[in-house]
Amino acid sequence: MTDLTHEQLLESYEFSSSKGLMTGRVVRDAFQQASDDAIELAKRIRNCGDYASHVTDEQKDAIMKESIRRAVQIQVGTIDNFTVWQRVNEILTGECVAFLP
Repeated sequence: MTDLTHEQLLESYEFSSSKGLMTGRVVRDAFQQASDDAIELAKRIRNCGDYASHVTDEQKDAIMKESIRRAVQIQVGTIDNFTVWQRVNEILTGECVAFLP
């Protein structure tokens, strides 16, 4: 088994943007930024107090935990829905592609 160097690992990151295929450190950094944004949003949602009164603290914590789990998936480059793709694309290209024309 061959160990990848740090540079080889960075170059292995790929993203199919609205402007074409992008690779390398810039893609890794975009995944990291999108992940950081998602974690910050999860914290804000958990602490906002706008939940319905029947939602328990345990349920709120479970929702935040799931949101953070998804953010970690973004960090490693897992894009499983349009919203995540759209956010990473916006970070990389400055374009916010609409879901519907």
